[in-house]
Amino acid sequence: MCLLMNVACLLLTDRQLPQSWDPMSPSDAFKQVALNPASTEYRDVEKNVISTAANTVHQIISVSSLLLLLTLRPKLLVIQ
Repeated sequence: MCLLMNVACLLLTDRQLPQSWDPMSPSDAFKQVALNPASTEYRDVEKNVISTAANTVHQIISVSSLLLLLTLRPKLLVIQ
């Protein structure tokens, strides 16, 4: 996994990584970050959860994963 992550890091530049990501070590497979309830991202996710599940939101955690980014980015570009 570490080798794959290092190769993936070589394929991406800083401009291609999401700006909202906290710095990650090349050996990190992923990073979890609790979103601030006052942030726009938190409020958008909370609104979508409540509109579809009618549950109370206690916490929202963002997951940064280079492997998932590399896997999903081409699919997202096709959808857009």
